[in-house]
Amino acid sequence: VGGWVGTLDPFDFYRFTLTEATRVSITLGGSGGVALLGASGTVLQSDTAAADRDGSILRSLGAGEYVIRVSGSGTIGDAHVLTLTYGEAAQPATP
Repeated sequence: VGGWVGTLDPFDFYRFTLTEATRVSITLGGSGGVALLGASGTVLQSDTAAADRDGSILRSLGAGEYVIRVSGSGTIGDAHVLTLTYGEAAQPATP
């Protein structure tokens, strides 16, 4: 999903629910930060996208509700593309 964050709209939030324990992969293309939050708002993991790499989070989660928070890099505005995959698609490749 695509979005934009800037000085007037500093965060985008995306909520999702897992019905069973699974591994999730979150990738942020563009500039800014990405954070995975628990239902209570606690940051579980975060990363920052840079010009030379995407921000990414790979984590096993239990059943429940989660929120992804995207923040800007501090410039006037940042466009971003957020990708969430789960289950088999989120497994890291094995050599």
